[in-house]
Amino acid sequence: MPNKTAAVKYIRKTNRRTKQNLVVKNRMKKLVKQSREMIASGQTKELEQVLAKTCQALDKAAAKNVIHKNKAARLKKRLYKSRPKK
Repeated sequence: MPNKTAAVKYIRKTNRRTKQNLVVKNRMKKLVKQSREMIASGQTKELEQVLAKTCQALDKAAAKNVIHKNKAARLKKRLYKSRPKK
């Protein structure tokens, strides 16, 4: 247990930030997983919409420093590279 008031406040602030970061990270992971499943199953019609949402979520996570910007770029590149060609 922290001794100083500032330390208690810092713990509260860290907990709030952790919860918010988990919301962003879980949404991002869900969309990446959904995109990979659609690529594997060959669903091309809805894939472009899902990929757009996934890229948007990755960019937002990188902007909020939840993940590194290079990780977001790497994930986007791999998703677009693995999609079926038209």
